[in-house]
Amino acid sequence: MSPSELGGEIRFSGANNSVRCFSPREKPVRNEPDEGLLPPAKPCEPCVKPKPPSVNPKPNQALGKMGIMKSILGFSIILATSFASAGTVTGPVPKVWKQRYAQEIKFVQARDAKGFSSMVADEFTWINPEGKTLKRAEALAEFTQLFKADSIAMSIKLSKVVRRGELYDVTYANNFTLKYKGKAPTKFVDEGVDTWKKIGGKWQFIKSVNKQLVK
Repeated sequence: MSPSELGGEIRFSGANNSVRCFSPREKPVRNEPDEGLLPPAKPCEPCVKPKPPSVNPKPNQALGKMGIMKSILGFSIILATSFASAGTVTGPVPKVWKQRYAQEIKFVQARDAKGFSSMVADEFTWINPEGKTLKRAEALAEFTQLFKADSIAMSIKLSKVVRRGELYDVTYANNFTLKYKGKAPTKFVDEGVDTWKKIGGKWQFIKSVNKQLVK
């Protein structure tokens, strides 16, 4: 290994062409023979370019447009999740709900009180157009008064289904035509919201709110 002076500094170059720089005030210390490496030393300024000081961007700068978009997206997901737990509109009325109401129509038009009652849960409550709340027995007693007619024609229009966890709120409009012997037909429209729940594997009414009765 041979020393050479460069600009007031001493550089040692080895067989592996490695270079180490030392200040004239510093003396190099040789490594142990089995290492075969130059000792660590403080490099001179010409050999190492100074690194520019790191500058941490301000929070607003670091966020940027992409950060803002990600934040908005994350917030939207949180809102969507919250609304999903509170109530999710299922869109157009699914066919399965039309089939369930078709079964109700069948029982009503057949004036089958027992069959109709099987669709009404024990916990059922009915809020009539006057705002009075009736429990299952009272509600069935009043509703089945319709079955005294000689014939009943019924049709239902479903406009919306909203899910609330295990409950489904169905907005409906029932059209009735009751016929009695010797009397003119009685027609009226019953509008409101039914709440359904699956109990013991069977879908039943647990609540019905009549918003208005139009004759």
